Formats: sequence, C-alpha cells, structure tokens
Amino acid sequence: MISMKLTRVKFDPRKISAAVKRAKPSVTGRQAATVRKTAWFSIKKRKGPSAPGQVPHSHSGLLKRFLRYDYDSTGDGAAVIGPMKTNQIFFDGDGKPVRGTIPNVLEFGGTIRVLEVYKKWMDNGRGRWVRADLRSRRRNAGLPKRLRAIKIAARPYMAPALDKAKGVLADFWGGQVRGR
Repeated sequence: MISMKLTRVKFDPRKISAAVKRAKPSVTGRQAATVRKTAWFSIKKRKGPSAPGQVPHSHSGLLKRFLRYDYDSTGDGAAVIGPMKTNQIFFDGDGKPVRGTIPNVLEFGGTIRVLEVYKKWMDNGRGRWVRADLRSRRRNAGLPKRLRAIKIAARPYMAPALDKAKGVLADFWGGQVRGR
C-alpha cells in the first residue's frame, strides 16, 4: 500500500529574490564566458578574407585575443561580451583619426578610411599606393597621401555565438537558487 502526505510549503518572495540576487553574478559570468568561448572557437585562422556574412578569419590572432567579457555588478547585473577596443587608427570623413573601429565594422559592416602614401620602388621606378605606417612620420614626409574609403560587408561573430549558446544558457541556473 502506498501512502502520500501533502505538505504546504510557504514561499517567502524576499528570500527567493535574495537567493536569486546572490546567484546572479556567478551564473551571468558563466553565461558570458560561454558566449565568449563560442565566439572564440568560431574564429578560425585562415589566409584571405572570409566571405561576407560568414565569421571573420583570424590572420594575426588579435581578434581572438581581444575577446573579453565583464559582469556589471552596479546596475541590473548584465554582462558585456565582445572585443576590446584596439588602438588601430582609421580616419572619419573629415580626416580625423578614429580608434578601435575594426571589430564594430566586422560585426555590422560599414566603411573605414585608410591613409595611404604613394611609394616608388628603387628597382623599377614604378610605384603604388600602400597603407601608411603612422609610426614613421619622417619616412612618409613629402610623399603623396590620400584617404581611401574601404567598404566592408558584415562578418558577424558575436551575434551567431549568442544564438548558438542560447540553448545552454538557461541550464546554468539549475541548482543555483538555494536557501540559507
């Protein structure tokens, strides 16, 4: 014979919200780390550019190395995941330098402006436009310069990583809300 006894459990909303608040930093941090790692693994080292709409290729490893995440404990407890700002220099429409635009342009597409100088080669006397090395102003002094606009199609990597990881993000909450 099977017997059952039903008991009433009293839920205290303040205790539940306090338990969720205690567990949120750990869970959100693990969720952010999962999305970052998914994006990190999606970027492969290849020669040449990736096809528009596909994940960008890693030529130097900087994009993969600069992927970070951080938990905001001051506000609503959100996490920020993405590439750090780089100190590569590109130019806006007025010719003023703009820093850190490559990761944003890769994710959403857009236009960047590149400073180029015209260099003549010693062996044949012909020359071509090459990207200016901004660290050597003395070497570039007196050479013809131009700003060239480069249109880059979107090559998203963070949004697909979030979509791919969405299936497991809710699982991190399992067993995390406990009473004291």
